[in-house]
Amino acid sequence: MMKIGDAKLCPCIFQATIPKKLELRITVMGDTVFAAAMDTQRVPRAKNDWRRATDQEFPCTPYKLPEEISLKSTAIAKAFNLQFASMDAILTPEGKYVFLDLNPNGQWLWVEFKTGMPMALRFARLLAGK
Repeated sequence: MMKIGDAKLCPCIFQATIPKKLELRITVMGDTVFAAAMDTQRVPRAKNDWRRATDQEFPCTPYKLPEEISLKSTAIAKAFNLQFASMDAILTPEGKYVFLDLNPNGQWLWVEFKTGMPMALRFARLLAGK
């Protein structure tokens, strides 16, 4: 395992450990927000980072964001002049939402496959200017 001293000549980004109840994938398409809850805490190797497991290993279901979080999601996309954005967030055991990142080209189709949310249709309409 690498130690902090081994990276003294490398640029590094460190993130505090945030306790998780759920991990959220939030996808903004125009003014539409799709949110999915990933129950990654059921899978030991996905507890710290869901990408260490396959999406087949943990439940992923549609999630109703509070209006405030939904509005903030569209606002940050608009602040970057984006019609599409994929975001990751954490819901802590205490019910606090923690924003992690925004990806202007994030993957989303797997979320539709797992949840049944009509994301591809919305994306096609967005591309068609509707």
